[in-house]
Amino acid sequence: MPAAVNDAAAAKEALKFFSWAYEHGDAAARELGYVPMPPAVKQLVITQLWTLILGPGGEPVYQAN
Repeated sequence: MPAAVNDAAAAKEALKFFSWAYEHGDAAARELGYVPMPPAVKQLVITQLWTLILGPGGEPVYQAN
């Protein structure tokens, strides 16, 4: 996802989906032969990197819960 998005609502929905997948996807990853991401890495991505994705007004489009 680009660091600056034109459609903040769509970007927020995409990041909400990825957040859900990070929280609930470990079993599916294992079933598909993948190694799940470590919890600390997932948390870092959600709380640090995703806050750098900005909408048209320069505001973060996603805030971690």
